Amino acid sequence: MNRRLKDHLRKRTPATGDREMFEELRREMKKAVPEIAESIRAREALAAKLRIAASKPSRSTEQEQD
Repeated sequence: MNRRLKDHLRKRTPATGDREMFEELRREMKKAVPEIAESIRAREALAAKLRIAASKPSRSTEQEQD
């Protein structure tokens, strides 16, 4: 970590938070993370399909060569 950033953080006091606030955040994250992971998997699958489709010559190009 950058020395200046370390010095800056040492000068600051830690933030305090209500325990219930952290529990609520944890619950929300437990719900959100699977949705985010599924979205990423879907985008990766779509990207793979698009790469495969782009690597295949189009039918009109094949017909012109015949």
